Amino acid sequence: MRASTDNTPYGDNRILDDLDSTRSKIADAALIFISTIAVPALAASFYRMETIGWQPIMALHSAAALSVWTITAFRKRIPYRTRAGLIVILTFIIGLGGFYTFALSGGGQAFFIISVVFSAIFFNARTAVVLLVTGCVFIAGFSGLFVSQLLRPPVDMHVYNLELRSWIAAMFGLILLGGSAIATIVGVNKMLLRSVTALRDHSTQLEEAVASRTVELEVSRQRFQDFAAASSDRFWESNEHHRFTYVSDSEQNLIPLANDILGKTRWEVAGVDPAESEVWRTHIADLNARRPFREFIFSLHNPSQGSRYYSVSGKPNFDDDGTFRGYKGTSSDVSEREELNKLKQDFIATVSHELRTPLTSIKGALGLVTGGAVGPIPEEPRNLVGIAEQNSDRLINLVNDILDVEKLQSGKMAYNFEANELVETAQSALLVNRHYGDEYGVRYDLTVVPPIAMVWADRHRLDQVFANLLSNAAKFSPQDGVVEIRIEGHANNWRVSVSDKGPGIPERYRSRVFERFGQVESEEGYSKKGTGLGLSITRSIITDHGGSIDFEPNKSGGSIFYFDLPKHGEDDPAPGGVS
Repeated sequence: MRASTDNTPYGDNRILDDLDSTRSKIADAALIFISTIAVPALAASFYRMETIGWQPIMALHSAAALSVWTITAFRKRIPYRTRAGLIVILTFIIGLGGFYTFALSGGGQAFFIISVVFSAIFFNARTAVVLLVTGCVFIAGFSGLFVSQLLRPPVDMHVYNLELRSWIAAMFGLILLGGSAIATIVGVNKMLLRSVTALRDHSTQLEEAVASRTVELEVSRQRFQDFAAASSDRFWESNEHHRFTYVSDSEQNLIPLANDILGKTRWEVAGVDPAESEVWRTHIADLNARRPFREFIFSLHNPSQGSRYYSVSGKPNFDDDGTFRGYKGTSSDVSEREELNKLKQDFIATVSHELRTPLTSIKGALGLVTGGAVGPIPEEPRNLVGIAEQNSDRLINLVNDILDVEKLQSGKMAYNFEANELVETAQSALLVNRHYGDEYGVRYDLTVVPPIAMVWADRHRLDQVFANLLSNAAKFSPQDGVVEIRIEGHANNWRVSVSDKGPGIPERYRSRVFERFGQVESEEGYSKKGTGLGLSITRSIITDHGGSIDFEPNKSGGSIFYFDLPKHGEDDPAPGGVS
């Protein structure tokens, strides 16, 4: 609920508009009143024209009256501020003229005071003070001249006071001044009344808005507490030093208790030394870089429940000025899921090992048969044996992929790192994988920018990366297409790119391309079935080599997969990040 439809809080513009409107009405009322009184006042002034010393004040009255009538006639076309300024100037000049003509015996001081009051109403206190000081300077000058008799008032006050018309003129002056004062007071009262009413209305609306918002916040707070209490997950907040400041309670009696977590860091709760764990060092680096994170999994040993696994996700929290204030996120107990994953991995590893031995024997036996070890065989049986041998190769490759995935997940993948020449590795890979191109009717084309590109890598695993990328590119390329392989420098890395002219990968599948068992379908519904493990294994291998892998659309159609590996000189020591 909003307290006002104005753009500023609580309708401030509306209040200021009301004040300006009231001031404008006061200015118009003062102009009309002064214009009305100026008619008999000017007539009286003309009537006094032949008396001694009256000519100067008569001329001033005439000029003031003409000015007031002109301003009043065109007041609708004159901006409010200009009208108000003219009123203040006219009353100020009449006041100073009265001091000069009558000294202290006339009504000059009254007009002078009115000009100061008008300036305070129409403008501000600073303007009124400036006007007051200016008038006092003029009056002080007149007083000095009169006292030193360097200047005498042009009107003989003794004669002036004995004439009836002088009193009539004074009466008109009093009516003018009194009427102006009354009009000003009435206008100010109306202005204050409207302002107070507007403020009261705004205050009431604000109180209603605050009360309504308070109820909404309380309902929202209670809803959150109910969800948090019933949830098997936890909600948490940490400060800029990564120490927990809030941990939600739960009816599930989650371990550890909230009070045992508050004030500690995540690694203190887990009881680990980050210096001794690469996983924790990477996680803390993400926290210090203010990066969001998802599903960071760690174990926590509890005496009553043994080892438990927790998955934590969080996002950084910043003030409006960009100051980092910590993290907030969720935590889940994923112990059962991790146990199932371990059982699944153990089962897959066992089955894969049990399958690989007989498959290898079958492949060897089939190879002996096709090689003529048992003598010549007819054409039809030979074709069947060839198909069986190809299928056994596919099964062995599938089993090897599954074993590699299991090793990568468990961190048991063994690498034999050494200095490798990337160009020679690529050329060798093209020869080894030429059969993929022949199978799909695709030609491989290698472009090498550097003559030598040294990297620190496991040659066997690099061959595996090339095989996966080359087979994928051939599989998705059109008949008689060309798969382009390019090696070039990219900052401190060597970049290898493999581009095809296939149907391309829709942007919506980007997050699934490197996932295990990820399958991608083109916009036209075109797809090639496979295990979905090759690219996942490739990414893990490249990451373990300290590199990165990604893909982008090919401008001429298809996709470009590329990976970067750090440059390595022949005399460079082994990198500390990979071993």
